[in-house]
Amino acid sequence: MSAREASTPIARTFQTFLTDKGKGQGGTDGAYRRDAERELNRFLRWCRGNTPDPANASPADSWAGIVRDTNPGSEGRDVRFADLDSTVFGDYARYLVVSGFSNSTVLTYYAYVASWCGWADAQGYIPRHYARESDAEDPLPESTGRRPGDQQAWSPEQRDQLTRFVDERASAAIDAFGAVEVPADEHGDPASEAVQAKAAARFRAYKRCRERALAYILCYTGLRASEFLNAPDDDRPGRNGIRWADVSFGDNNVTVYRKKQQWDEASLPNPVLGPLRRYRQLLDAPRSGRCSRRSIGRRWPGT
Repeated sequence: MSAREASTPIARTFQTFLTDKGKGQGGTDGAYRRDAERELNRFLRWCRGNTPDPANASPADSWAGIVRDTNPGSEGRDVRFADLDSTVFGDYARYLVVSGFSNSTVLTYYAYVASWCGWADAQGYIPRHYARESDAEDPLPESTGRRPGDQQAWSPEQRDQLTRFVDERASAAIDAFGAVEVPADEHGDPASEAVQAKAAARFRAYKRCRERALAYILCYTGLRASEFLNAPDDDRPGRNGIRWADVSFGDNNVTVYRKKQQWDEASLPNPVLGPLRRYRQLLDAPRSGRCSRRSIGRRWPGT
């Protein structure tokens, strides 16, 4: 059997596609590969009928997938390229739309599957790029013209709402931390309830200040998340999060590893500096300029 016949199970091609799209040696790394693998597996479960589908079946649990020629009583067979056409992708788009995702998320998730479909077309498994035909894309929400990875454009109203929200949460947590008093004779006693309450309040304030610093960076710098957040599955230089050594409060800038794969300085506008300084104070981070490589946000995003 030819490696590119229509009778090839679609799942057999996923790893080759992901390797072609991956980063690093052997194409095994990268956020795109990780996210694409997740969405291809979602698509495969849907194709197999292993997930309810209220858009294409009533009741939703009766969804049996796209394989229609299974013999009664048999264990069936896996999904093949011969089972695919534009109608299948249109039905999958409807499934994503009713799955509770935002419009932008639906478009993003569909785009990963469409990318694999285009690859399969180029490789000769299917005769056309079914996922981008008009009847396949008709159920999708209207695109804003932005693509996954495009820089976020914040309106003044959105920025004000978000920063006011994180400001209030951080201020409340800092006030609560300051309000916890530890008697002088209990300082340094780990069994003291007051010491434990102070430590818990400090940790809550630390989390809220970290949250606020993240929000201000997103709102005011225009940096991509991949340029300052830790990417656990990407071991390339510069993908392990901003370090305090990368921040210069004197010059109001931060050194980041840009998408164009080179180090560059990005400006830190004045509104960002206060939240970053307060966060560093709570962390008790080193104050000796650029000597430290301690992470600003090793756990970003997270709790």
